[in-house]
Amino acid sequence: MKQNGQQRYKHILMVDLTGMGMGMLAGSKRKTIQKIFGIGSHYYPETMWRIYLINTPMVFRAVWAVVKQFLHPITLNKVKVYKNSAEALKKMTTEEGIPEASLPDWLGGKNPGLSSYDYLTKLISVKRKHGS
Repeated sequence: MKQNGQQRYKHILMVDLTGMGMGMLAGSKRKTIQKIFGIGSHYYPETMWRIYLINTPMVFRAVWAVVKQFLHPITLNKVKVYKNSAEALKKMTTEEGIPEASLPDWLGGKNPGLSSYDYLTKLISVKRKHGS
């Protein structure tokens, strides 16, 4: 992103929640999800531009409607929740201005994307390299 003649780098995290149920919010599964989201917020808090939660189940959207009331407006603005891929693709391209060439193919875009495993491996490698 270029703004005022300066280059700025921001990350976008897209999470497909297809098949997620309430069981994902309990025990070790919940801890794993927290760790995944925590990597970006702990190591790179100022570089997270948006988190897109796509194909969210109805139960998740109901819980989100309550939880979002307690979030700081800046945090709330960073998280976008979409019912399905079609809705997400439309809003990302029209309202967010993200070109289809930058969106993953599983969403209907043209980019092969990067798996969560590969992304996390890359973040951990950078962290170890810089020793911070």
